[in-house]
Amino acid sequence: MEIKKINSSNLKSFSFQLSSADLYIEQSDANSIEIETDAILDQDYEIIEKSDSIEIIEKRRNFLNFSFFNYSKYFKLVIPESISLFISIASGDLKIINKVSKEDNKSYFKTKTIDVKLTSGDLSIENISTAIFIFSSTSSDISIENSKLGKTKIKGISSDLYLNNCMVDEIEAKTISGDVTLKLLNFNKIEADLKSGDISIICPKTKINGSFNTLSGDVELNGIEIDKSISTPYLYLKTLSGDISVNGKYEVSINPVPSQNNEPIKSAFEESSKKDEREKFIQLLVDGKISEKEAAELLKGFGFNEDEIDSIFEEYLFRKINKGDK
Repeated sequence: MEIKKINSSNLKSFSFQLSSADLYIEQSDANSIEIETDAILDQDYEIIEKSDSIEIIEKRRNFLNFSFFNYSKYFKLVIPESISLFISIASGDLKIINKVSKEDNKSYFKTKTIDVKLTSGDLSIENISTAIFIFSSTSSDISIENSKLGKTKIKGISSDLYLNNCMVDEIEAKTISGDVTLKLLNFNKIEADLKSGDISIICPKTKINGSFNTLSGDVELNGIEIDKSISTPYLYLKTLSGDISVNGKYEVSINPVPSQNNEPIKSAFEESSKKDEREKFIQLLVDGKISEKEAAELLKGFGFNEDEIDSIFEEYLFRKINKGDK
């Protein structure tokens, strides 16, 4: 294993963009970043140091160097507090954790922003506190436990979302083929829009302003009182094919701290995520797993404009015709 330490006195952000790699991140009180890996620096990956940021990216290889494709690499990262994380991994898992220490009573991994894009890999998070959380995924599940989340935006294709014992300000979740399970100590606003999947929420016993819609499934509400006169807490839950369940179970209500950021949040990987989502939508159409009408509605929800949607349907029709000719 290689171990490298980098001074982080003026560091604001850390970026990691690799394929076929598993990443494990911890937080420490040190003024340095520690990188431990079985990958080889300047052969498998490279480090780009700037005045206020560090990037780990895949090393550009010639045709004679195939080492990175042979097996998955392992990275362990130990970083100080308050450094924003921007992580993009294709074919690999990500785990972010702060190990609770009773001695210093430090229970949360604290950072301003966590922005993650995963393809064919799972995300596991424990004991974090972040003002902004963004996650986009294809064939990747997400699990978050014992954490505080501010403004949160999640987009997933063939992905499940699970939150346990968390406090959140706002969550906007859009998924195709995946379940959403949220066990929340409290929340201000939850919007979940699913194409296919169940929505299950366990929360405090309280009054809630909400809307609940499913075309093929049941809606079950227990332990909450619907009050259209209040603005928060607010639930908007929609699934085209699946059940919706909200259970007001917890007696104690702990108010989350509202986000100070009222601007729309955008992922640093927006463009590359759109490319992946575009290809996935085309394949779903070609395979007949979604209708053209469903696709048009879902694409709008995923942030595609009219020109982009037209381009997707043109490519879909082209592939459909060619598929029929074979």
